[in-house]
Amino acid sequence: MLAERLPWLLPTLTRDKALEVAMILSLSVASLPEVVRRPFRAPHRTASASAIIGGGASAGPGGDHRRPSGRSISRRVLEALREPLETGRVAISRVGAKTEYPAHFQLIAAMNPCPCGHTGSRYGRCRCKPASVERYRARLSGPLLDRLDLRVMLESVGDADLAEHRRTRHGPEESAAIADEQRIRSRVVATRARQLNRQGCLNVSLTGQALASACRLDHAAHRVLLSSRVSAGGSLRSQDRLIRVARTIADLRESSSISEADVLEAVALRQALS
Repeated sequence: MLAERLPWLLPTLTRDKALEVAMILSLSVASLPEVVRRPFRAPHRTASASAIIGGGASAGPGGDHRRPSGRSISRRVLEALREPLETGRVAISRVGAKTEYPAHFQLIAAMNPCPCGHTGSRYGRCRCKPASVERYRARLSGPLLDRLDLRVMLESVGDADLAEHRRTRHGPEESAAIADEQRIRSRVVATRARQLNRQGCLNVSLTGQALASACRLDHAAHRVLLSSRVSAGGSLRSQDRLIRVARTIADLRESSSISEADVLEAVALRQALS
């Protein structure tokens, strides 16, 4: 449900991006819709790697958009996402065709903490054996987790939470919630514009010298970064991703520099599975 609301928080597509999306859609749909909002895909649990990434006899694009059923996607499909998450491109080779498609996307994924889903819950007791939990979490490889910039634990919702939600669904509280959503969207749009004006691209695309130039860290922030890498055993890739998240946090608060607090928040948003 949270993932489905992300497109609303993002600005409408620019003309160039809309054309790019339309060109990809034209390869897989008979009737091309008007492209304004960013495409949202919720793959079915049975979708194959070629259905999501692309492939088949014609080496066509992926993008399986059937509704999810709440079951897990296979590890093979998850691993196929590693390359496009890193490069923003999908290369497909078949006997009769070889092609490459743009694949800039945000992956939003959710999983239970264990097979029964009750580990750490205030409202249920986990009965899973340690070996079962370990096998369950091993479906997410280290290299794939390395490419997930934000990893947070969501707490279970109890009866009291639901009662409070029902109480505030109508009236002034609902109007205030809508206003809050609009303010969030305005902040997101303004932050993206700030990044484009500063460096000509979004922070997610910063690499090499451009990353070093746009994301200068003071001594205290750099010390936190090194400490987090030592304690978590992260790779250089994860370090660069953490810096980009810290830069984005600083942009959200309209700061030209990255502070120690920004790096600490970025580290906190990259929780390990435990």
